[in-house]
Amino acid sequence: MEETTKQIIISKVKFVKDGIRINYEKYRDSYWDTLQLTSEEKAAPEFYDAFQHLGSHIATIMSFTGEVIYRIIPNEVVLAYSSSGELSVKFGFKLYLPISGESVSVVTPALKEPPSTMNNPTGAEHPKFMATQTWEAVQHLLDETEKYINGRRAQGNLFESDAK
Repeated sequence: MEETTKQIIISKVKFVKDGIRINYEKYRDSYWDTLQLTSEEKAAPEFYDAFQHLGSHIATIMSFTGEVIYRIIPNEVVLAYSSSGELSVKFGFKLYLPISGESVSVVTPALKEPPSTMNNPTGAEHPKFMATQTWEAVQHLLDETEKYINGRRAQGNLFESDAK
């Protein structure tokens, strides 16, 4: 059963040349280790699906419409935690430019996690906050990233038997 307190706090997930880079903190022996995992090993398909699913959310954040949506290639999620515990997220992506055949790197503005329904009973969206569906998509990516950190790869799990 999962602990109620997170044992891993992810601060960045990024596709890098030939691989994946993850910056995170891991709680062990009463202290936090700051770690970075860079690996050329392929993740499970669900990891890539979770990343790709962010494209439509990025399009909404950037006010892109029409065919532009299909030219977004999400490649980075950066999470920042304030001293008061508020979380904000920036999304990095490549935007394909069909005329030149090149892609440019773009980063969204930082958006805060949505307020809880207790603080926001109407569910109204605010431009400084992520939409609830975007937050859920980020949470899904973080879940898949944690599985990758724990050894779940395209070929299976590195650290456990295939009994799961």
